Amino acid sequence: MTVGSRRGALLAGALLTVALNGGCAGGTDGGGDGAPPGPTAPAELVTVSVSGGLAGGPGVFVAVAADGSLTSVAGTGAEVENGELTDAQLAELTDLVESDAFAALPPQTYDAPAPDAFRYTVVHGERYVMADDASLTPPLDGIVALLAPWLSAAG
Repeated sequence: MTVGSRRGALLAGALLTVALNGGCAGGTDGGGDGAPPGPTAPAELVTVSVSGGLAGGPGVFVAVAADGSLTSVAGTGAEVENGELTDAQLAELTDLVESDAFAALPPQTYDAPAPDAFRYTVVHGERYVMADDASLTPPLDGIVALLAPWLSAAG
């Protein structure tokens, strides 16, 4: 991942976190104006960003909350889609990211990204793994397959 694409993924993640948490001061948390705190966004289960590919698309960032709600941000952020995983999908995704196999993965699963391959960054808690199409081994392949409907805007 180049510095520019990593910076873009981090920026997209920060923007999405702000959006999911109700914005800056004055949002749903009462903003210090004496109002009682409002509802907060559910805890984040996993985020997945994808970039690259044959056409070098603008990329997609998907955040899945612990309750199964998700937000997908494509390109420059103009395309935002909200969705929800089924209970079965959420259970499967939770099992994948909390598995010993995910914990055992190195931070980067390739030496050099395959030409024209999609590149993925999967983050769960403080653990992240970067992979490309050629190095999507279990459980990464299952995570990407499960979130494919929301990641597809990248290609």
